[in-house]
Amino acid sequence: MWLLWKSRFNIKDGKCHLEGQGLAKVPNEVYSSNQKQPVTELWLQQNALTVLGPRAAELAALELLYVNDNPAFDWDGEAASTDLEETAAQWTRLQELNLSKTSIQRLPSSAAVWTDLRQLYLCDLPQLSGESLALLPPFPRLRVLMLHNCPLVEGIAESWSSMVELKQVSLCSNPNLCALPSGMGAWAQCEKLFLNDNPSLRTLPDSLGGMRSLQKLYVNSCRLTEIPGSLAELLELEELYAAQNEITSLPPLPPSLNKLHVPHNNLTSLPSKLPLGLEILHCGSNAISSVEVGLLSALVEVSCDLVCDMCNRVRSRPPPGLSPTTAALNATRSTSFRRSRSRTLTHASTPPRASQAAACVSSISPTTH
Repeated sequence: MWLLWKSRFNIKDGKCHLEGQGLAKVPNEVYSSNQKQPVTELWLQQNALTVLGPRAAELAALELLYVNDNPAFDWDGEAASTDLEETAAQWTRLQELNLSKTSIQRLPSSAAVWTDLRQLYLCDLPQLSGESLALLPPFPRLRVLMLHNCPLVEGIAESWSSMVELKQVSLCSNPNLCALPSGMGAWAQCEKLFLNDNPSLRTLPDSLGGMRSLQKLYVNSCRLTEIPGSLAELLELEELYAAQNEITSLPPLPPSLNKLHVPHNNLTSLPSKLPLGLEILHCGSNAISSVEVGLLSALVEVSCDLVCDMCNRVRSRPPPGLSPTTAALNATRSTSFRRSRSRTLTHASTPPRASQAAACVSSISPTTH
């Protein structure tokens, strides 16, 4: 075993790769007292570990620790021979920590010394206490936070809104998550926010508009009834995915938006004005009863590659007593638009889709009566 793991241990740069070797314990040779250069990166994922061992506090130079995919691992369990608080207090240089798919029940309060932590991964942790997570101090330099499938977590601590260097936040598939920090608008540097598959989440904080750098917002499969009006303040937002919610209306949309996915909601109408840069709009399986033809015409005018499934290339007059837009809506359950930013047609030899879509729109125009 010694020769096997030594061959993968890079003494020069302090990186120790021991992943996927079926280890039941961490070899003693890993610890700093046995090395000229202390370990700074320790990769222990996909083993059979239950604890880190009695000498874990010696890893004072540790910057990266991955112990994910060790299903029985619990650094504070009965098999632990050292105090978790004392051990964690030594890791003052820690920058990346991955504890996903383990049996940990809590994070240490002494984690307050992890002031340089940049990435934290907590996924598939069925025993992680929501209370211990709420008591965890904020990490001032954290940039990536991933918290997935932690059924005991009901909310994110309000103090975490002070983690202003966050770039990506992913809080998906937490069945009991019902509260986000009301001050999350302070995450002004955050570019990606993923909140998919949180069936207990009904609202988003009004402070959402403070996340001025946000480019992607994914809130599919929650129970949202509305999107905050402050959405319009997100001038960098490019993608909004909010499918399978209970949203009844959409607020004004930011001009930067180019992808809007809102199928399977309770929408009765679309906004009266869509962003000029919008490329894709999916709004099928809603309760939309009518769409202003002028809205569709405007979309055609600024695009050269429009795919209008809602129109379904309806070129004939609607049946007597049925409005043109209702006929188009009845023609398909799916409402989808695709548009290109370019106004130049690149395939003059074939009928451009934009022209075909324009024909669709003109065919359902009220002037055809």
